[in-house]
Amino acid sequence: MILRILAFGTVLMTTMFAVNPTSSAAADQAKKKKARYKIKFGTMAPSGTPWEEALKLWSEAVEKRTNGDIDVQLFLAGALGGELQMVEGVQFGTIEAGGFSTGAVSSFIPELDLFELPFMWDSSEECYYVLDHALFKAFEPRFEAKGFKMLAWSENGWRNFFTKTKAIHTPADLKGLKMRSQENRVHQAFWRALGANAVPISTPEVYTALQQGTVDGGENSMVLTAATGWFEVIKYISISRHIYQPAVIVFNKRFWDRLPEGYRQILQEEGAKITFDTRKVLADAEPEFIAGFKEDGIQINELTPEERAQFIEATKGVKGQFESVIGKDLLDLVQKTKAEYLASKTAAAAKEATP
Repeated sequence: MILRILAFGTVLMTTMFAVNPTSSAAADQAKKKKARYKIKFGTMAPSGTPWEEALKLWSEAVEKRTNGDIDVQLFLAGALGGELQMVEGVQFGTIEAGGFSTGAVSSFIPELDLFELPFMWDSSEECYYVLDHALFKAFEPRFEAKGFKMLAWSENGWRNFFTKTKAIHTPADLKGLKMRSQENRVHQAFWRALGANAVPISTPEVYTALQQGTVDGGENSMVLTAATGWFEVIKYISISRHIYQPAVIVFNKRFWDRLPEGYRQILQEEGAKITFDTRKVLADAEPEFIAGFKEDGIQINELTPEERAQFIEATKGVKGQFESVIGKDLLDLVQKTKAEYLASKTAAAAKEATP
């Protein structure tokens, strides 16, 4: 069931990108020309997922539009190393580009811890508005200062709890459990605030850690839980939506600066499609993933408003621990842009209601 849903998402991604049926052949033809610019692109995204399809379509479009002058080589599922190792590779230039979670890149750009704070967003729409209207521009110079070129946002999505042992309804249910943590300081503080034991483990090692009992559970998006096979070794998913986590596509800045201006524009134009289309495909697929998990025997509960309030209360101190790292300017910008989003939404509703 889950594999069928992943395949559906991949087909839908192809449809949304509206790829010309001859584009793949055109890309192959372009590759026959010796490329002047070779791009090794590293990511933890597993094969057979909408992420892979989006990256393939992006790379084919880039190769076609540059007449084979750019050759993008995709290395999926951590083929070039762990996520932190690959981000470092892009920074140093041993890898030209990659797509990574903000949780990993925050080890190099600490202000990205903003996205790892729990219960920051009221909806996907609110978050997308802030990302696109304010935070991309705000983060661009921060990336460049650390040797990266920020190309586009991508999507990991809303993170939810999963366990082998019991359903999670309240913070008390997590007390003493060994929970896999992303290798990120905010995530570890989050688990500590809930009374769990944080066990930092890289993505490729999580399946074995769950299987062998090194950890009792963890948290991540529905699509990654499916694509990595973690659903095979867990029994419970608690829909908490406690963190919305984007991903980001980055280039080594020195490599980027060597590219002709026209090629940089092509990469950006094609990269923008990844932002909007992966958001839609993954959001549309989430109910299908939930149904598939249930069919595969996983027990799923969604936090009630009262249960959610307990988690918000238990973790409210996490933000204070990282305010100085993130910076008041960014936190104020988020609040300002949230208010703009609410005002625009209210105005649109009023206009629609006007006879």
